[in-house]
Amino acid sequence: MWRNNWILTVAVCVIVVLCVSCGGGANDDPPDSSVFITLDVDANDGDAEDHIITDMVVLNNAIATATITGGTTATTPVDPTVGVITLRRYRITFERIDGGSPTLPTVDGAINETFEVRNISQSQGLSSEAIEDIVVVPISSKLYSDFAVAFRQNPNPVEFNAVATVWGDNPAGQTLSRDFGFRVTVGVFVGNETLIPKVVSINESKNVILGDPYRMYWSFEPRPFGVTQASLILPWGAELNVPTSQFPFGGVAVDTNPLSDRIRPGASEAFPNGQLFVFNPFGSTVAESDGDVTITAAAAGGTSISIDQFFPDRDAINLGESVTLNWSITGGPDSLSILPSSYGGEVVNFEGKNLSFDSIEIRPDRSVLPLLRAEKNDGSFAESFLDSRIDVTAPAGAEAEIILFSASRSPVPVGSQIVLFWDVQGPFSKIELFPINGNRVDVSTRTSFLAPPVNLEGTQTYTLVVTGTDGVIKAQNVSVVYDLNDNRPISISNVDQQPGSDIPNGGTASFDFRVDDPDRQDSSWRVRRIAGDRASHFPTEGKIDEGLGEASVAIRDGVDSNLDYIVFEISAWDDDLFGLTPDATRFVELVTFTTDGGDNDPTNEVPRFTEDPAFITAGDEPEDTIPGVNGVITFAFADPDTEALEWSIRIIGGDFGGDLTPNAGLINTGEGDISVQYRDDPDTPDDPVIFEVRIAERGVAFPQFDIAVLRIDKGVTPDGGNGGGNTLPITLGFDGLYNNLFGGVQTTQQIADYILYFPGTGSGNFNFFRDSDLTEPVADASAVFDLLHSSGNPGDVSAAQFSRNFQSPGAAGNAGNLSFAGYFANPGATTAASGTPIADGVSRWFMAFNPSNFQNTGGDYNLPASGNQVYQITVTASDADSSSATFNRVLTVTVP
Repeated sequence: MWRNNWILTVAVCVIVVLCVSCGGGANDDPPDSSVFITLDVDANDGDAEDHIITDMVVLNNAIATATITGGTTATTPVDPTVGVITLRRYRITFERIDGGSPTLPTVDGAINETFEVRNISQSQGLSSEAIEDIVVVPISSKLYSDFAVAFRQNPNPVEFNAVATVWGDNPAGQTLSRDFGFRVTVGVFVGNETLIPKVVSINESKNVILGDPYRMYWSFEPRPFGVTQASLILPWGAELNVPTSQFPFGGVAVDTNPLSDRIRPGASEAFPNGQLFVFNPFGSTVAESDGDVTITAAAAGGTSISIDQFFPDRDAINLGESVTLNWSITGGPDSLSILPSSYGGEVVNFEGKNLSFDSIEIRPDRSVLPLLRAEKNDGSFAESFLDSRIDVTAPAGAEAEIILFSASRSPVPVGSQIVLFWDVQGPFSKIELFPINGNRVDVSTRTSFLAPPVNLEGTQTYTLVVTGTDGVIKAQNVSVVYDLNDNRPISISNVDQQPGSDIPNGGTASFDFRVDDPDRQDSSWRVRRIAGDRASHFPTEGKIDEGLGEASVAIRDGVDSNLDYIVFEISAWDDDLFGLTPDATRFVELVTFTTDGGDNDPTNEVPRFTEDPAFITAGDEPEDTIPGVNGVITFAFADPDTEALEWSIRIIGGDFGGDLTPNAGLINTGEGDISVQYRDDPDTPDDPVIFEVRIAERGVAFPQFDIAVLRIDKGVTPDGGNGGGNTLPITLGFDGLYNNLFGGVQTTQQIADYILYFPGTGSGNFNFFRDSDLTEPVADASAVFDLLHSSGNPGDVSAAQFSRNFQSPGAAGNAGNLSFAGYFANPGATTAASGTPIADGVSRWFMAFNPSNFQNTGGDYNLPASGNQVYQITVTASDADSSSATFNRVLTVTVP
């Protein structure tokens, strides 16, 4: 008998009756007694309850102790052939009391206990009872099960009905099995202090030359529930969302050029330190370094710097061994960094190293191609990859194992998205997932993947293939059922602000709201601040089981902010991540608080809107169908004592796909009556669009301003219109992203679902892409689309145009015609193109791009300075009959 120090409380008494013959001498004699066993499941602490409480965070097996005794219905001795009982095994199954899913996985275990009933006819030296510890919730269930994954996303207590079955036999060959039941509650019962994010170290740039990036780096202690949201309040007050991929180790680099209008050449300005806010379901942490940040507007230029040598002492090692990286750098670097920044869980630290000529030891746990970056305080820098990859080979006998491969849900509605997630242990050289848009995708650096929508009813089987460093290939499948669904809209209602919509500067408040889904599907909600003062809020997102429930969000206004208002956006959705597929529904609501920011000049009156912003549609021509709506936004304003005013309008929430003409202007008469043309991208989703209109004084010591928020709700595009989203003869057979400029789909040039961007700074100021494996520079990338026509003649697709949001709204480079690559026999074909249509084939169209396509007028790049940014490419294809169809592709650009 084995035991564990994590003993749980459960007590259940069940009678298990084994009807056997116990009297007479002949086999046909009627039975005159029966043997039975009694099971008492308890713990060693003396409690006697039929309810287990187990903590999902404490990683040890949850154990219950079963005491089994035997008896008989007769007072006469029982023959040993039926009176000696041996228990062999047990099984525990679980059913959620709330009827939801997933559940805890079934537990099977062995029992090897033999005992005799108390009045057996001849003793065999056995005890009259057996005591056995049984595992109820093993560690594997807490770590790797579907329930564990779901629990980490929504760590609320869940209660189960558990049924345990035991099997045994006797020397006569007769078998018995019996069930007994109890309850199990899983949750998080340890103190929150061990669950909330904990800072290990944080540091930031303290002296920055204007134009150089401000940098902050951090290290957090890994916690069971990680970081679900993070934001950085920059020293100059702006807020930056930080992706959760930057935890527990990570950092950001933020462009300081926006400060050039407030710091004169040769001058410096001191700012307070940056503040990093991190959240998870159990609490939040604010991390900041000591001292102020000084930004100096210095003369341009700087000392050149170059990496002359960067090489390893060897380029092939066994798993667990280390390799030494050597460098030689001219120009006097002030700091070194490396990508990846950690190897085998150990962060690379250059402290104490000679930055010009030295070496450092790393211990990679998989094959890798490091990138070394050397920087000077004047802004100049240099980067260099190793000439070849460091190959890591596992020792003999070590194999990669697929511990878990699962889907976020099944069944799902046609057109919805799911998340596939997995856990691979042991050394591997590659992990691949297929089919994803008909292709095999390399997911070696990931543990989950947001699968694209499937638009056909039926079962889709996904396969995860792992190639070990020893060459052994392992594969595992998961099947997802896609079915039709007539989805009805979700709604947000009963928004209640406490203690009211007015709060003092730096004060706290909260708001409640209700989410209703008529289809009673599990739903999610998210809250984000979209305008106004700095403020923190928690929680930022949550789940609504069965699509019916309430939520509450607490906020804290930032001290000394003076915008006098805060606007939050609540969004709720069902079926799909963000609800952006045709069969998903999404609802957006705004909540506004006003704050008393203070008035620095009480004699200066505030400009006010004399007519609030209003939206007027431009007509009902076919090209104006919704979404793709055209219209005019009108508003008027006046200032009693200041004639010099400026106004601006921008999109701050919802659908960002439209453009505004004009979007800003100056008034020197103290009042204005403005009309702005709004043209929506006809191919974007039918989400609401939310505008911020701002008027402000100019030329006064303490300029005051007024802000109004306008929301427009858009409808659904009818079938047959040119607005997109309709069901027409043209369909998308294949799309992909490739490292070329001519629209080819060779596997060797394929890029995964994201592309890396290396922003240039300092004297070099170069910007370049690199593919998602860090192995190839990307001079040009192509988004490729293979179009099918229902006639079977791809030549009927006569034209294809694109629109994209690479630059500022309205920029000339955001729309154009796709290039034609030829006709192919089937979608995704790699054979040579034909100049004439191929029956039942496809026509291939593509759009090539590089970093310069993201450059706005004036030279600035609409590319991320850190983290990642998502762009949308929309393709509208037309055929000879003037029918059209619209397709969207998401492009993610990531800064390593």
